[in-house]
Amino acid sequence: MAAILAVTGVGPATNGGPAEGVMAALKLSRPDDPLSVEALEREIAVFDALCTSPGEPPCPRLFDVILSPSPGLVMEWCPLDLERWWEARHGRPEAMPELFEALASVCRRVREYAVVSEIELGRRVVHADIKPRNVLLNASGRWLLTDFGAAKSRSVEEEGWDATRMIIGTENYIAPETLFNARKSHPAAMDTWSIGCTLFALLRVRTLLRGGGRMPANGTHGFHFRTHRAGLVNDLQLRRPTLFADRDLDTSAFLSPDRLPDKDRSAIAESLGGLYANPHLEARLVADVTNLLDRALQIDPARRYTDPIEMAGDLEALASRARELAVRADGGPTGPRGSTPAVGPPAPKGSAPRSVRRRLSRLWLLGGGVVALGGVGLLLLVGVGAVWWALRRPPSDLAPAAVVAPAPLPLPPSAPAVPLDPPVKSNAEAPDLSARAPRGSGVLLVVGGEAYVVGPKGRRGTGTLPEGSYELFARVDGAFVSQGSTEVVEGETTTWHCGFGTCREDE
Repeated sequence: MAAILAVTGVGPATNGGPAEGVMAALKLSRPDDPLSVEALEREIAVFDALCTSPGEPPCPRLFDVILSPSPGLVMEWCPLDLERWWEARHGRPEAMPELFEALASVCRRVREYAVVSEIELGRRVVHADIKPRNVLLNASGRWLLTDFGAAKSRSVEEEGWDATRMIIGTENYIAPETLFNARKSHPAAMDTWSIGCTLFALLRVRTLLRGGGRMPANGTHGFHFRTHRAGLVNDLQLRRPTLFADRDLDTSAFLSPDRLPDKDRSAIAESLGGLYANPHLEARLVADVTNLLDRALQIDPARRYTDPIEMAGDLEALASRARELAVRADGGPTGPRGSTPAVGPPAPKGSAPRSVRRRLSRLWLLGGGVVALGGVGLLLLVGVGAVWWALRRPPSDLAPAAVVAPAPLPLPPSAPAVPLDPPVKSNAEAPDLSARAPRGSGVLLVVGGEAYVVGPKGRRGTGTLPEGSYELFARVDGAFVSQGSTEVVEGETTTWHCGFGTCREDE
């Protein structure tokens, strides 16, 4: 529906770039296609809002807009998309945890996109077309979202998400409620479904390429990379397209709605085969990945990840788990074929092979154990002999012993008490933020009633918060990212630590 061309900047930079000789991407709509023109006009508005807000945008930077003869935009050139990146890296030992981390970044970009759109455009949005080719890696190594032409939105004042008769998206990645034009009571779950489908598709890419196959021309758009679950959903929609129109999905109409079908589970296990050359460790990672996808691909949106930040946390935990299992596998910290040992510096030149060193270590341990047991036995014999000799002595030899109370141990000097909570300023010392905390502002840190508040455009202030519900934000990559909400209760001390996209409460 649109063409993307590589262009080179000519003359001095405008709007931050591109400068002369710098590569940029030119995205043009097709003048003969009204849908293409309409989609790109929506996308230009989104790009403009995302790129003019404070912090790093979740999309490529916008350099310029073309209005004639048809809409177009000039944006930051990103050398790789997620599909091509994975095609090149899937065989490397460190690739699997890096994939989980990349998808965690996608989750964070989705949330940033929603937060900025609500503040700048007054609209709540979902991307609705997340797939490997719509995730880009820029020159500085930051994962970004692109192609917002299929995005769905509603104004902040509206309660429900209207169904649309026009379904724009990619078949392998469309959530069931979108496909059926059903109610969207948990809109963010449409995107977390697509991210789960993206992970599954890239696992299937690994299976294909390890088996000697080649990527098809249409990439991961082919049915080979679709979950079996999505195939069943599509089949039902083709047979009964209006089954859930304008109402909630009825999960009883779907096969095993709470658990991935066996074909999908087998495909996940197959894709992770040979990762560690250790079936036991591979089975543990298979279970972790399957559990995550079981939740991401629930038929009922309410049982999926309804907050992309929560999914990001689980993907990051999965990356840590993959690295931990790689360390336990024989071969190095990044996988079974790593060139450096898992723990400690490289062995000195001329040292014995690892297997020989292990056998020697076992012999030393065995020998040490025998010596220790012998020592314990000798002590027992000496003790028994002493008791036997004391019992054989005549009573006249035994003089009553004086009972001496042990001297009390000196006590260390008392240490000053350490307060469990940071000092709290009184309400008289801190300004009241009730007038400066508008709707949509967020609490970055709450300590005993004192808070830092993030308002529109990233403005901050300190003071005492009134009772109520506030949305938590953390600063991630220069932007404020929503982390959920918290309740502030009068007289209650609450400490929130936010950073790197996660928040936790200390009681």
